[in-house]
Amino acid sequence: MSKIIKCMFFVLLAAVLPLSVHAQQVTLHLQDVTVRKAFRELEVKGNVSLVYEKNDVDLTRKVTVKVDNQPISKALDQILKGQELIYKINT
Repeated sequence: MSKIIKCMFFVLLAAVLPLSVHAQQVTLHLQDVTVRKAFRELEVKGNVSLVYEKNDVDLTRKVTVKVDNQPISKALDQILKGQELIYKINT
């Protein structure tokens, strides 16, 4: 019986782990900083890695970001606002 319980635990864990990045909350307050700096701050505070093609993103554009205990996607939406870009969150 305990083998079945252990197996179910790992199945449930594998099903729940991918949701953690999508549900991960971040607080980020940045005023008039470059996209490059906003990305760095998001990586640190959100404990994530951002991968992007430098030629596709205007890293010198100034942005203001204010998110309080919101999903990482909300911060990315504010950072990338006005740029015709889409992003994908990989788990």
